Amino acid sequence: MDIIKVIFWGRGGQGVKTCAEVLARAAFNQGLEVQAFPEYGPERSGAPVRSFLKISSKPIKEQCQITDADFVVILDSSLLQTNLKEGILNQKTAKYLINSKISSEIANAKFIDASSIAIRHLGKDLPNIALSGALIKMINIIKLESLEQAVKEVLAKKPDLIDVNIKALKESYNLIK
Repeated sequence: MDIIKVIFWGRGGQGVKTCAEVLARAAFNQGLEVQAFPEYGPERSGAPVRSFLKISSKPIKEQCQITDADFVVILDSSLLQTNLKEGILNQKTAKYLINSKISSEIANAKFIDASSIAIRHLGKDLPNIALSGALIKMINIIKLESLEQAVKEVLAKKPDLIDVNIKALKESYNLIK
């Protein structure tokens, strides 16, 4: 398997880093090689932030930001007004997963209202784990059970968030065809 490269875009406080971490843990638990790391600008709530995730069956030697993403996950649709595609080399083939109530004409994009799913299950707008469920269906190498286990491990210090996040990720997973 080639390296699968994912960029997560969101705002501070939405769980962009946690989303990449949970997916990396799920892939690692399946015996895959992973790298996950955030990039921060001004470190404040609401500021645009990115995280990166690389998954492969072979050792990942390059240790740098991703510029040729296979998948771009956008946790906050207001970021669509900025140029998120800048610096993405394979813009025509990259697949997009966008948290939005409204779909629009974006090539290779799937839209999921992960915010509503998160509010329904968690009582607050934290769409990160819900989007991870949809993303594993799109990537199609991480098993749902592995993702559930990773949520339990990463959120172990917040046990009240585990079951509700698992319900949210399953709902999003089932929305992807």
